[in-house]
Amino acid sequence: MQQPFDNYGHAVDIRLSGGLTWAKFVPIAKEYGVCQTVFRPQYEAWHYQWRNSNGIFQAPAMKGEKSESKSVKKTKVDLKGVAAAIAQLGEQVARRPLKRGSRNSAVKVVQERLAAKGYKCGFPDGVWGRKTDKAFRQFQRDNGLVVDAVCGKLSWARLIK
Repeated sequence: MQQPFDNYGHAVDIRLSGGLTWAKFVPIAKEYGVCQTVFRPQYEAWHYQWRNSNGIFQAPAMKGEKSESKSVKKTKVDLKGVAAAIAQLGEQVARRPLKRGSRNSAVKVVQERLAAKGYKCGFPDGVWGRKTDKAFRQFQRDNGLVVDAVCGKLSWARLIK
């Protein structure tokens, strides 16, 4: 299930929980801010999410100082490393342009950049499918590029910019 406001799916299917009953699941879910978003449990019991289009549900268990997780050290992002990785992907794209049917990490970067620029291309999964194709064509059109749904050196540079 894909949400129109962020293109990510957030549904929880408790049938995969290994036998957790409804009576036990519902209070735990509410405590952690996961609520039913479709109120027809006899038909669509799996529609539990942590937010809806109005925002994030309250999560009482997440308030306060105690936590079940260990404290996490904040790490600095190696921006030079990120830039080098993107440049390397750009070289890869220059040698072998991306198009429908392409499957790799460069496609995932294209999908993430398209989404960041407001183009709806679906979940960034690294697979250039119908939605990515349509979004990329619109990106090319909007940026005065040749509209061929092929991401080569020029389209990559414009998308990363």
